[in-house]
Amino acid sequence: RLPFSVTVAGNSVAEQAALAARAADAGADWLILQPPMVGAYGADVYLDYFARVAAATPLPVALAIPEAVTPGSSADMPLAPQDLPPPVAPTTAGVILSVHAPATLSDTDIEEVALALSEVGVETITPKPVNFTISETNIRYFHPADRAAAEDLAGALGARLRDFTGYSPSPPAGTIELWLAGKGTATPKVVTRSAATKKVHRRPQPSQADILKNRLIQQLRTGALN
Repeated sequence: RLPFSVTVAGNSVAEQAALAARAADAGADWLILQPPMVGAYGADVYLDYFARVAAATPLPVALAIPEAVTPGSSADMPLAPQDLPPPVAPTTAGVILSVHAPATLSDTDIEEVALALSEVGVETITPKPVNFTISETNIRYFHPADRAAAEDLAGALGARLRDFTGYSPSPPAGTIELWLAGKGTATPKVVTRSAATKKVHRRPQPSQADILKNRLIQQLRTGALN
């Protein structure tokens, strides 16, 4: 998709910070920050104002600076600046992400995954190659406390979220597995029958006539000997 921006306007740092957060949740790629709609102030005031809003969002920002500014200070703002809460750590902070990928995936495929994961706080990945096919990309979590992080990871990749909290023995808390879709390299083992199939020859059973014949011959032999 094409990147898109969202224009944010408000009369206080807190108001614009809240709107910026909503824009980020909606998938905005960058923001255009508008100055307060009430009053006219000096450049230093506007820059201070924009800096506070920019600090509250992970998105890049562009500034809409008024054409004419007048000298002033932060005390001239229409509303007193509000202290922003400390930055919220991403849900993936402290997560042990184990990545499994078929060896057929290219470096470009892996780089695209790494880029998507960087948006949710994952700095680096080290895929472990597997030689079997993985039909769909999926995220597995093993502890209820890791669900939020797993959801963010799955959302970043468009992956299926899988609940493995019933799995035993479970890995340490904070462990999340990523299985990337791809074709395996293992050659299926084909079992064939030998071309020369061993045949079992059974001795035919004697008929009733043969049994009587053999009995008569045996009796004649016995009488001749006596």
